[in-house]
Amino acid sequence: MLASRLFKIILPGRFYFISLLLCSGFGLAWAETTPNPPTTTHIQDKSILGELEGLDKQVNESQSELEQIKQNIQQQQDNIADLEAQIGSKRAEISIQKHLLAAHIRLLYGLGDQGVLKIIFSQESLANIQQGFLYFSHLLEHRQIHFQKFKSQLKKLQELSTAKLQLQENLKTLAEKLETEQTVQTESQVTRSDLVTQVKQEKGLLDRKAEELNLAQTELSGFVAGLSKEVTHNNDPAPTSFGNINKEKGKLPTPVNALAISRPPGLFFKTKTAEAVRAIFQGQVVYANWFKGYGLLLILNHGDRVYSLYGHNSRLLVAAGDWVAKGNKIAETGDTGSIDGVTGVYFEIRSKGKSDPPNQWLKISKRG
Repeated sequence: MLASRLFKIILPGRFYFISLLLCSGFGLAWAETTPNPPTTTHIQDKSILGELEGLDKQVNESQSELEQIKQNIQQQQDNIADLEAQIGSKRAEISIQKHLLAAHIRLLYGLGDQGVLKIIFSQESLANIQQGFLYFSHLLEHRQIHFQKFKSQLKKLQELSTAKLQLQENLKTLAEKLETEQTVQTESQVTRSDLVTQVKQEKGLLDRKAEELNLAQTELSGFVAGLSKEVTHNNDPAPTSFGNINKEKGKLPTPVNALAISRPPGLFFKTKTAEAVRAIFQGQVVYANWFKGYGLLLILNHGDRVYSLYGHNSRLLVAAGDWVAKGNKIAETGDTGSIDGVTGVYFEIRSKGKSDPPNQWLKISKRG
């Protein structure tokens, strides 16, 4: 009897079907079919937002690694340039020493084997003879010093040249590492793009997306409520140390210079990648990390149980515990955690444990 099972193997950006035929008395055989359009099978048992967050972390880590490699490359290039300047200077010094030594050698060669003695003993007085010996000994001593200096400079030049070769080798290794990391980042970005496209195209995944976003919103509400209780419980600085944000209600600046799109219970500001995200008011960073559905999330405590939230950032520039002033750059816009694949920053206000309409706090231009 012929029994068959269908296994699905998932590779980044490509999907293959492999039929494994279990044939009684005939052993095992398998055959690969042609690629098929993406289906929902591979994420049926997974969280869409969880998978997206995993890919975002890969891209983010690759970006950090790339930036570090680029900094190292720049440092190596600067070191090489410095060594080349030292090598040039050392060669100039050696050239001068060569000329001085050549002059000494020509002088001594011109005197010949007996010339020096003839000059010294041709003097009429003993004092002049002694003076001649002293002069000649100084001449020999000076020549020896030049020889030693010349030798030392040649050694230093060799050391500099060897160091330069090592730095050039390091630079080559870093360039190869950079290329590899760029490939890794590109693959992660392609996989992420495929996931976003798949979710947009398939009805079942769209429904799952909506459910998971609602769940993420609920989890965020509970998380911020917990922060509020913790701050109250720990007797953090009184609201006056934060400034009175309630007096600025309706006059606060937007976190970015962009039009606001309604995304209840908050707003979404669509921007280019890596634009500055600024604090709407002075406060303390109470959260700066990944949060499912919101990517790289930043939460500021402004006192009097008022919090501002900034999500989908590509980079966080402050850490938990930091104090920031109004207008300080705290993050850079991005699309981390965003299943829509749109770049910008999600903004929300939480007051007394509940979401507050941001347009009641900010002085904004709104659409959508």
